[in-house]
Amino acid sequence: MVVLECPKILSLDDVAPGVDFFPTKTMCAVCGVSLSTLERYRDDLINLKVPKFDWYFYSTGFERTSAEIIYQYAQLVKIQRKDRAKNSIKQHMEVFWRDKS
Repeated sequence: MVVLECPKILSLDDVAPGVDFFPTKTMCAVCGVSLSTLERYRDDLINLKVPKFDWYFYSTGFERTSAEIIYQYAQLVKIQRKDRAKNSIKQHMEVFWRDKS
């Protein structure tokens, strides 16, 4: 039996356009969150009217900035209550996209 090593995200620099795509399940394993959590959060991003993504995680639809934010969110979830982490990330997204326009 061959065991494939999961890609490691040691810093946000590891989530970049030059990094090879990897499957959703690996993203979930590395971040320590469930697929349903990522799917729910993707809906939140869409509700914030995030522009169409131009860089994708394999089978997810997250571009680089969103991937970085999801990673940060996953870290916050480990140490804070989920609602507080989610609100913090939503505020970050709102500021980010306001600054972009």
